[in-house]
Amino acid sequence: MTVYKDITVPFNISQMENLGDIDKNIYIINYDKSSIKGVEIIDYLTVLSKVCDLSNYENIDTETKFKMMQRLYHQPEFIFLPCMGRALSLILLVSKNIDVSDDEYKNSFLTKEEISQYILQYNGDIKLYREFFDSLWVFMMMLSKLIIKQKDIEEKDIDELYVDVKEDDCSLISPAICNVLFDDVFFKYYEKDIDVENIKYYKKFYTQRLFNGKTIVPVLVNEANFVIRKLIYLLDKVNNEVKS
Repeated sequence: MTVYKDITVPFNISQMENLGDIDKNIYIINYDKSSIKGVEIIDYLTVLSKVCDLSNYENIDTETKFKMMQRLYHQPEFIFLPCMGRALSLILLVSKNIDVSDDEYKNSFLTKEEISQYILQYNGDIKLYREFFDSLWVFMMMLSKLIIKQKDIEEKDIDELYVDVKEDDCSLISPAICNVLFDDVFFKYYEKDIDVENIKYYKKFYTQRLFNGKTIVPVLVNEANFVIRKLIYLLDKVNNEVKS
């Protein structure tokens, strides 16, 4: 895998031909130098289906940034944009009054002031996202138990775990919010209690291949998610102690 920096969009035809159908490179797109701007760049990257991030976005005005965030997190496709993933991670942490260091604001699409403003302006969205990630904690617990049993995870297994849980149709939530699951900073979210009274079953997210042809399971079991690694370790330790 090669990281290409200072890329501009749109790609020209010869670039696209050279890339081919299978492309595992990462493209850091220079926003200032690109001719596509604002929400249109989100639309372009969605269609492009490449692994990208943005750089040189500091001069974008706040209103345009907010529109770009809204476009990304209200579309039906999963698109990986780490700088916006970091911004959403921080939004969720700040909304829960979890301390965030100055260093953790680095590489965020939004500044500290913009994050506070975003929370006030889009409080309804953030409430939905918090309900999803609170519920995801329970799913990670269940998933950890299945992983320890070394059992292939099938849809019927997940259905059985949620027999008495209210199902959410996921119509108001985009798979793109799962950008945060690749950001280790996000997992500080679980340092404070979740709302156990409002756990829902997001069946579409847990069973359908919404993430570049994959379900959420391999998305959760990635290197950034130290929470699930710790859960697996602790549950495995308890199991071994019980057996002995």
